[in-house]
Amino acid sequence: MLVLRPVELTDLPQLQQLARDSLVGVTSLPDDSERLREKILDSCASFDKDVQGNGPENYFFVLEDLASQRLTGCSEILATAGFSEPFYSLRNRHFTSTSGS
Repeated sequence: MLVLRPVELTDLPQLQQLARDSLVGVTSLPDDSERLREKILDSCASFDKDVQGNGPENYFFVLEDLASQRLTGCSEILATAGFSEPFYSLRNRHFTSTSGS
């Protein structure tokens, strides 16, 4: 059975492995133990807050296979994108335009 649950600091080693196994360019899951640790601690603090309005909270979740006790994925929700710094979402798409005469 798979369970989506809030991240815990004890998940750090498995998150590092997920980061190593992820595709190049997945910037939301850096292969950097200190940055991952900060993400986890920020998420734990966000869950502990009594939030009354828009703010910089982030909520980080992991997908755990209970049978193997292994993490199989993760997800993060930013409460307010662009709260303290600009937020950009870029997409590369192939576009072809023709003109008919």
